[in-house]
Amino acid sequence: MLSDNPLLHDPFDPDNPLSLKTAEAVQDETKQADGSPKDREWFEETMAKAFTEGRRILHEDGVGSVVFAHKTTEGWEALLSGMIRGGWTITGSWPIATERTARMRARDSAALATSAHLICRPRPENAPIGDWADVLRELPLRVAD
Repeated sequence: MLSDNPLLHDPFDPDNPLSLKTAEAVQDETKQADGSPKDREWFEETMAKAFTEGRRILHEDGVGSVVFAHKTTEGWEALLSGMIRGGWTITGSWPIATERTARMRARDSAALATSAHLICRPRPENAPIGDWADVLRELPLRVAD
């Protein structure tokens, strides 16, 4: 519908009608960025840079929104590490069914059907950082509630 919108194309290659994939923040060891694999360390660093820039341009009373989906605890740890390093704190979250069950990717697979919508705000400079072990202990109780 918006195929002519220049903001939805690769800004470095006008002939590419797709979004730029080389700089895309994904953890995928089969892909590379500047000669290094896009591993967990690269993903965390890239997310931290992105969140730092978002934090830099947001007003102190501003609100950020992040949509994320991942099957593993490690994926969530990487995202949360990037958010904390970037100066954010999560103040709300909602799981929202965002994927069609009839899509090709979901057929005969354990594809995710839900994305978490995270509301975040600038993290105060003096805010302490919690312990992930505490979160893991409390998580089953919170989910049960």
